[in-house]
Amino acid sequence: TTRYLAGLTSLTIYFLLITETSPSLNLLQISESSGNLLLPIIVGLIIGFCFTKLQAHSHTSFGNNWPTILTLFIFILLIGGLSLTVHQTQYYASFFYQQISTLLNIGAHPSFLKILLAVTLRNCAHFFGIISDFTNTIANQFPDQGANLAYVIAHHNLWKIPYPITFHSLYNSYGMLGGNGMLLALNPTLLFKIKNKRMQFAARLSLGQTLFDQGGTLLFGIPVLFNPILLIPFLLAPLISMMLGYLFIMTKLVPPATYIIPHATPGILRAFLGTSGDWRALLLSLACLAISSAIYYPFINLINRAINEQGDVNHG
Repeated sequence: TTRYLAGLTSLTIYFLLITETSPSLNLLQISESSGNLLLPIIVGLIIGFCFTKLQAHSHTSFGNNWPTILTLFIFILLIGGLSLTVHQTQYYASFFYQQISTLLNIGAHPSFLKILLAVTLRNCAHFFGIISDFTNTIANQFPDQGANLAYVIAHHNLWKIPYPITFHSLYNSYGMLGGNGMLLALNPTLLFKIKNKRMQFAARLSLGQTLFDQGGTLLFGIPVLFNPILLIPFLLAPLISMMLGYLFIMTKLVPPATYIIPHATPGILRAFLGTSGDWRALLLSLACLAISSAIYYPFINLINRAINEQGDVNHG
């Protein structure tokens, strides 16, 4: 009972944080306000911990222990008020964005290493609940994508564009299949390897979503966020895929993806369509997907081992 009460309390505060920090209550602004989950997750953990401690030290039921109820109520008000104050500033997300912008030196074309570093920091932030689309936002501030499109329109040649290495040609095309962390590679690995029934259900439920780069069900259903076992592959799989894309582009084995593809397009087809239907880009996307699945594989084994040690396999 305590677990459910703690969960409902945390969920209520989370929705209060969303609605109070949205300029108006339309779906787009609520979605934007709900993106930064770091503080709500921390608040939920604190509330759950306190509920457990209060219950453990209470010798009677909550219904007959008014001092405990009053203490808990005051504590929740304090935590909720403090959380709302901090969440309204959105300082941690803004600070993170500003630091990445400074690192990349907006206005100058970023190097390959800076792109890798920016993507790593972005995925690390995403893993810990600071969820934003800053890579695309930052990418739009560089002149490279417009210059590439102008060259292609004028010369109809993808091989000689002025900036073959961009956020779009590497990260969007090969490093975020299924969303951040290459979740399209994690999904089938879970389906065929994970033993926990709840996780299998989450993987089945999210398969269609990850095909279209919507990995929310995996992020929270497994969960991926705040899961220390999955941090390394979540960061490593995109980097390896981008390095592979860089190698093939620079050696002229695959043309750089130049055309901007709508967000709703399946991730596995993004490089293929961005190169005007070059089948080599599609094969490279499939290779990145296979390698990323192999990266996730041993970590799924670790999860299975942890589940076995806890004796939860039959209760998942």
